[in-house]
Amino acid sequence: MALLDNAKWERFAQALAQGMTADEAYREAGYRPNRGNASTLKAKQIIQHRVAELQSRAASDVVVTRQWLLEQ
Repeated sequence: MALLDNAKWERFAQALAQGMTADEAYREAGYRPNRGNASTLKAKQIIQHRVAELQSRAASDVVVTRQWLLEQ
């Protein structure tokens, strides 16, 4: 999956993948604070898929780093 077409949605997904709460990520993406809207956006399937993709990339990078450390 590539970057999301909506830049705010992409920033929201990236913030979620970094461990922010939906409220924090919503504000980070440039929206005005609104807990209900943050929850609704987080529930969208495209957001969930993008967050999962970002987290799996980060996890694979950690595995490579861990392997490198073991070799050292």
